[in-house]
Amino acid sequence: TGGMVQTATGALSGNGGTLGGTLTISGGKIAPGANTGEAGALTLSGTVNMSSAARMAIELGGTTATNEYDLLKGGTINLNDCGLDVTFINGFRNSVSNANTFTVIRGTLSGSLGNLTAGRVTADNGGTFQASVTTGAGGSVVLSDYQYRARGTVVIIQ
Repeated sequence: TGGMVQTATGALSGNGGTLGGTLTISGGKIAPGANTGEAGALTLSGTVNMSSAARMAIELGGTTATNEYDLLKGGTINLNDCGLDVTFINGFRNSVSNANTFTVIRGTLSGSLGNLTAGRVTADNGGTFQASVTTGAGGSVVLSDYQYRARGTVVIIQ
């Protein structure tokens, strides 16, 4: 597809296709994968302009990109302090480890993610990933060093 697409609410999603032209996501979200709960890849050949109110929704269901976890790739992506939402699918939250690394966005990147705390993004189960953003041509967003502490856990040191 080509042309210009703008979304203020709702989601722009897809798997296996290529989006061209200029996309402006001002308050909605962009989500690789055909449906919620299904990993996939969304390829860009144009430019995506995110806003600070927009979200990138990534689902993790294993360690293989496009088959088990989402990947947004290609084109130019202006992050502009957008948020990154990480959701586990297919029961993967029970087997993810701090040794796993996920490249969830690849392309020519500018800007940063707006919802990081000390460089970490929180997943839907309360665990956190280190989120590394590399800008420029060959840029990427990589999630690594998964850490989880059960809520309500008290550690007593004597």
